[in-house]
Amino acid sequence: MGELGREIRRLREARGWGQTKLAAAADMAVSGVSQIENGHRNPNSATLIKLARALDVDVADLFPKGQASLPLDYAPSLEELHDKAGCETDWLVCSEASWQAAWPRDPRPHEAMQRVHETATEFAKLRPLMAEQERGLRPSQKAFGGRYQQAWRRFFETMQEAHARGVAAGVITDEETLNDLGKKLGEQPRDYFQALLRAS
Repeated sequence: MGELGREIRRLREARGWGQTKLAAAADMAVSGVSQIENGHRNPNSATLIKLARALDVDVADLFPKGQASLPLDYAPSLEELHDKAGCETDWLVCSEASWQAAWPRDPRPHEAMQRVHETATEFAKLRPLMAEQERGLRPSQKAFGGRYQQAWRRFFETMQEAHARGVAAGVITDEETLNDLGKKLGEQPRDYFQALLRAS
């Protein structure tokens, strides 16, 4: 069973639900829930959103949060890896206040998708450096639960914010994905959630 599947099972059981109840709440087949919990299926972005809504959590909460960071005190910080990667933007390492201030009040879906692309480019440059530092650690000490969790969470939060702006602008419905938003804006299809899962 993968870490994602374990966390979904833990959240489900914490509510006293069986797989049948979660499947009904998420509008899924019971077999789909079982496959995800047992690590036999990687959910796509739409499925992650449905499961999170059914469990009344954010999508980021479906990924386990480890308590321990890298055991090596001299491991480079996220900012140091960011500098080494030569990123042209700093969405993954800027302060929360700076990140929030950079989003205009009105939806502007084209600008939001540009932010997604820039953040994804940053993440792609950083990912191999983070993976090298996290080699040999338990899954709970990596990604959303590791030393570099800000990069993972900021990448996800950027996608979530862009999706919300696409909905607010009436370009997509709440049930549609960022991929749908990109297509309606004339972009090539990409599945950013799948990139995130593959990276983990």
